[in-house]
Amino acid sequence: MKRNTLLIAVAAIALIGIAGGLLLAAGLQNGPLSGTLGPATTTLTLGATTIEERSTGSHLVRLDGKLSTLEGAGVAGRSVDLKWQFSTTTFAIGTVTTEADGTFTMTCEELANSSGTPFVYFAQFWGDSQYKSSQSASIQRT
Repeated sequence: MKRNTLLIAVAAIALIGIAGGLLLAAGLQNGPLSGTLGPATTTLTLGATTIEERSTGSHLVRLDGKLSTLEGAGVAGRSVDLKWQFSTTTFAIGTVTTEADGTFTMTCEELANSSGTPFVYFAQFWGDSQYKSSQSASIQRT
């Protein structure tokens, strides 16, 4: 009888050890991470194309670009601020909302520029709880 009790006790201890090991292993899973680690990094591109030269010396310019993740997936439904800088002053052009594929477009008037100082355009995404902020490279136009 003592032998049977000892075998049952050893089996119970082994079973508890195995169960505990499985629980610990589940907490230290291998493979890809799951869950959210924080906001995803974004990139922002911007292009500027003259679509009309006006008799006043000004130009109609199309600004377009894309907000995307590092993997290249477009980020939809986010606000992107478009700005231009002349000399040391920055001006807001407007805010656009990205399309389903992360792209955006806006048309604006570029004033006549006889000073030789370039207009500098850039786009800025301020970020949110899902995506980190980013800013495009600057585009200079004279």
